[in-house]
Parts: sequence; C-alpha cells; structure tokens
Amino acid sequence: MNYLTCTLPNSRIPQISDLEDFWDLSNGTTPANHWYESEESYRVEIDLPGVRKEDVSIKVEAGELRITAVRNFIRNEKTERLDMSQAFILPDEVDVEKIVADQKDGVLMLTLPKKEEAKPKSISINVN
Repeated sequence: MNYLTCTLPNSRIPQISDLEDFWDLSNGTTPANHWYESEESYRVEIDLPGVRKEDVSIKVEAGELRITAVRNFIRNEKTERLDMSQAFILPDEVDVEKIVADQKDGVLMLTLPKKEEAKPKSISINVN
C-alpha cells in the first residue's frame, strides 16, 4: 500500500476571504498537503498561508510525524487564534534523523530521506 503518493484531503488553495474556514478544523478542513516519492526520499508540501516559521512545530515520535501551527489574526478589533495539527504515519524506511524542513511563501516543505537500506541498489552481473 503506497499511501504517500496521493493528495490528501482538501487540495483547494484557500483565498484570503475564506482563510478562517480553512483553519477551522471543526468543519473537517485541513491545510492542503501533497506527497511526492523518489528513490532517495519522500517530500511533503503543506500550505500554511499567513503562518510564521516560529509558529510551526514539527515533531517525530513513535513513527508519527506531527505538524502543529498557529495563526493569529485580528477580526473586529480582537486578536483571534487559529490552531492546526496534522499527523502522518511515517513509512519504516524514513531516516528520521535526517528530516529537513523549509518554509517559503506560505508553504512548509519537508524532505524525509530514506534509509540507505531502503534505497534501490544495482547488482552487477559477473561474466565467467
């Protein structure tokens, strides 16, 4: 079962006007996330518009990758807070010690390298 190659729930990119609904987890909405796989690694991109780097937390524990984010905004002269948390079960072949995270233009990008033993290997043929 290859569960990392599909776009997970709500791949629609939110507009500024519906950002509040985008972050309201009570209606089942989660930020868009896209997974890609190569021979060397998995890569995930998660849309986090309006979220600062310091308001994102990434943790790996017991084979689970958990991403939490907070976005503060002002509405009706009040500061409001929206929280998001999303968890993914990592494949066994991910080398958790080498995970790298970058954030640019409202997109969190994670690179999850595969362990050496999980990468494809070429076997040469001996000629006698």
